[in-house]
This record gives sequence, C-alpha cells and structure tokens, in this order.
Amino acid sequence: MKKKNKMKKIILVVSIFIVSVLNAQNLVENGGFEKTRNHLGRVKFDGWEFNYLNQEIGEPHQGNKSAKVYNSGAFRLNKYGKLNIIPIERKAEYTLTFWYKGESGKEIEPSVQWYDRNGNKLTNSDNTSRKTYSPSSWEEKKYVFKAPSSAVSAGLTFKFFGMNGSVTIDDISFEKTFKATTYQREIDFSWNAETEEENAQWELIINGKSVILDKNYYSLTDLEPNTKYAVKIKTIIGDKSSDFIEKDIWTKRIEYSESDGNRVPHLRTLGTYGSCNKKIKLFYNDLYNPNAEIKYFVDGEQIQPNGKDFEFPKMGKQVLEVFIKEKEGYEWEIEYNLNVK
Repeated sequence: MKKKNKMKKIILVVSIFIVSVLNAQNLVENGGFEKTRNHLGRVKFDGWEFNYLNQEIGEPHQGNKSAKVYNSGAFRLNKYGKLNIIPIERKAEYTLTFWYKGESGKEIEPSVQWYDRNGNKLTNSDNTSRKTYSPSSWEEKKYVFKAPSSAVSAGLTFKFFGMNGSVTIDDISFEKTFKATTYQREIDFSWNAETEEENAQWELIINGKSVILDKNYYSLTDLEPNTKYAVKIKTIIGDKSSDFIEKDIWTKRIEYSESDGNRVPHLRTLGTYGSCNKKIKLFYNDLYNPNAEIKYFVDGEQIQPNGKDFEFPKMGKQVLEVFIKEKEGYEWEIEYNLNVK
C-alpha cells in the first residue's frame, strides 16, 4: 500500500525500544555459594554436588558465604541430576574465573566438560583442565576455554588433591569472552580482557578489514540490515598473539516493509520511561534510507548534530521533535517528551 504524500505526526512519550546493555552474563548459578540448605546435619550448596569432600560455609571473598572444603575429592555443577546445565555457543570462547585461598600444597584442578546436542559428553573434553596450587590469601584465577564445534552445553568440575588442609573458593563465574549486540545498522562488540599487560592490544577483522584497538570494546556503524558480517579477533602483546576467535554475525532485519503504514523510523538510543542522557547517538530502527533528510528541534529551536552525536542544550524536561524525509511520500514528524538527565 502506497503512503499518502503527507507528513505523519507521532507523539512518543517513551522510547519504543529498550536499549540493550552489554553486561557480561555469569552462566554459573550460585557461583557465590550464597544459597545453602541443611541436609542430615551437613551444609549443601544449591546447584553443586560434592564427592569425597567435607564441606562447610567459609569466610566469603564477598557476599556472606563461600565454600570451604577438606580432603581430596571434587565438586561439580549438578542441577536435579543434570550436569550439562550451562548453555553455550559452538566455537565461542569462555572465561572461567574464581577466587580461592588455602593451605600450602593443596592443589586444585578446574575443568570444563562439553556436551553435544544429545547430552553426550564429548571425548577428551576434560583435557582442558589446569592445575594450580592454592595461595594463603585470596587470589583471583582466570582460564580461557574454547567450545568445540559440536558442543551446545557445558559443565564445570573442581578437583582437589592433598588430604591435609583446606581450600576456600568463592565467586565462580563462566562468561562468554567475546560478545556482540546487534541492531539493524550497528553492532556493539565487547570482550573480556584476558591479560593485565599494559601494552595489550586487540586486532579486530570485519569482512577482511582490520582495526587495531587498545580497548576491549568497539562499535561498528553504518551497516546494512539483515546482513552477515564475518568477524575475527585476537589478543596482541608485543610480538606475540593469541589465535583468532571467529564468528559470523547478522544484523537485525527491519520489521516492516518499506511501504507498511505501521512503520515508524525512530531513535533506538533513548532511555526508558521518557528519560535519556544529555548526549546520545543518533541510531535508528526501521529507517530504510540511511541518508534520509532529518532535522532536530528541542523546544522549538533547531539543533545541528555533530555527525551521529547529539547533545541536548540543557538538563530536565524538554520536547525533542524529529522531522524525517526518506523520500517523497515517506515523511514523519516524531515528538519525544523527554526528561534529560
């Protein structure tokens, strides 16, 4: 259906889409051992199974509790008898992090077990385990694992060696190392910095084009909707570098056809409930023509943006009017009632 050649005025009290936040997601439930219960006079940590270990609530690294274990044995993730409880992405990279302390000579062996779509444990999936000796005061340990191409889930196991002494462990996390949040014309990348080296850099290659970064995040803009982008990333420290992590990423598609009368191009970078920051990026959803003629007015006064950057002239409540002309017959006037914070 062809639109009539006239301006559409739309008043938006709140933004249409909630902006995604790039926070790392810990895939381990109860990694801080805060959820416990008593069973036959012994403490049980929810979601964990302890074998051949004596366990008790220990001094926390943070929060209120930790797991303190004695003897040789192991504990592992176990939820209602299921071990492969962590959903993972094939060939993705994950960082295992935990805090621990103990008595001299006590050895820990953390490992990741990978499982296929049928729940079968992959052959030799334990061989990524690493051994470390427990320190006398709290220390953080990080390991990076890469999921096999046939893996769809994972489990975690911590083995302990040495009959004497104890080890206290807390704040276990398992997070995807490389993350991408996609929009229709942008992709936001972030990744865990695997090293504390001050001269660490990262090489990000997108569709064959390379960029060297000294920060662990990057935004790719001016993209096409519903399009695949081949991405590779590696860490560089001096003349040494890690292997590339490779990933194909698709931008989101536009939800409406160009001529759909329900389509409204709109800013996706405004906050929820009518609030926004003083400085915003001019990124849109449902805009077919990225070179559309767009004008901005705040309380009736025209504001000229600096490329994709827009800054409100003041804080507080104000009205943002956006005039969009994609082409003849495809025009909108959108009014946002905002509280700029």
